This record gives sequence, C-alpha cells and structure tokens, in this order.
Amino acid sequence: MKIITGNPGTGKHTVAKIIAKKLNLNMIDINRIVVDKGIFEKRDGTLDVDVNRLKKIITEDNNPECVKKFFAYWTSGSLSCVSK
Repeated sequence: MKIITGNPGTGKHTVAKIIAKKLNLNMIDINRIVVDKGIFEKRDGTLDVDVNRLKKIITEDNNPECVKKFFAYWTSGSLSCVSK
C-alpha cells in the first residue's frame, strides 16, 4: 500500500490515479467510500467521518495489515491511497 498525503487541492487524487494506472494498482478513494456509504455527518462545511465504519469497509476488501498502516497515516482525509 502506498499513501499520498498533502493539503487539499494539491492534486493527490490525480497523482494517485496516474500512479495506480502505471503500476497496475487499485486506488482506494476514501472520499468516495465515505459519501457512497453515507458514513459521515456534515458540520461547519466539513464531513465528520465515522472512522471505525470506514476502517471496517476498507478492511473487507484489502489486506488488514495494510489497512492498519493506512489509518496510522490518515489525517483529515488529506490523502489518497493505492493498493495491490
């Protein structure tokens, strides 16, 4: 699992998509998962994510050890992730 971090609007998602395509990896779009599964509450223009539910959802489809590392680095949703 590779993790890409950075400030909002800096191109993390775009770079992650390019890397995933070139290296034939799957990209985990945590923002899409959060919205599609409805595991957030809107507060003051931001999304407060139910991290425990997100972790469970991601673990179901990915290596649990990779998910553990992913959550160790996750801060404020400011990252994208690619996984084999």
